Amino acid sequence: MEELNIEEIRKHLSTNELIYKSTHARLSFKILQRIYSKLCLGIKLGEIKVSQNMIINGHHRYVCMSFLNLNVETISWTKNSEGVDKITDWIDVEIADEEWDNEADIKRYNEIWKVY
Repeated sequence: MEELNIEEIRKHLSTNELIYKSTHARLSFKILQRIYSKLCLGIKLGEIKVSQNMIINGHHRYVCMSFLNLNVETISWTKNSEGVDKITDWIDVEIADEEWDNEADIKRYNEIWKVY
């Protein structure tokens, strides 16, 4: 498995036309790394929640799946929070090299996605 780095993600976001739009201005590189590793192991992750081609939930999964050229499964979702209509061009999305999940979150995701 090739190691993921921030520069490769930025290049991917700036040179590829992605179908779904981002409603986030920032993503966590640490989360991207964990999801990327799971996908490389063949672990199937949940669908991306979208509304009118905007991602409501699943930005990190979407970026990793598109980076790996994997089929992205989606589920139609209703917008229920303010600010979801604010689109950020993928080229402008910041990739923050910081951890957003705590140990309990990581454990919960590992249980949901069957990682031990």
